Amino acid sequence: MVTMDERAPSFFEKLAVKGKKEPLVPIGALATVGFLVSGIYSFKQGNKQLSQKLMRGRVVAQGFTILVMTAGFYMAGPPEMTRQTVEGKMEAISKQTNRWSGVPPPTAQAEAVAIEDGRK
Repeated sequence: MVTMDERAPSFFEKLAVKGKKEPLVPIGALATVGFLVSGIYSFKQGNKQLSQKLMRGRVVAQGFTILVMTAGFYMAGPPEMTRQTVEGKMEAISKQTNRWSGVPPPTAQAEAVAIEDGRK
């Protein structure tokens, strides 16, 4: 039986957590949508000057949102990678396959058989 603590968070729960972490991104996205809907509505009403101004506002809101997202990524920085982590990953990769030929590295037993058969 899965309890409330063990289940995966829903889309809206994830959205709420990210919205609290980076509140300016959803604000910018909502502003963009607001300018877009208002601009389309005013265009349908025949007010082309207001529609043009609202579309320019939409572009500014989009630029703000992208700027805030980029600043958030920059401030978060790269994920922590210690030397041990990198060396461990490299060792795991080298054990899986031979990097150049795509062939798994030979085991000691396979080498012994190859020597006995005269292949080496």
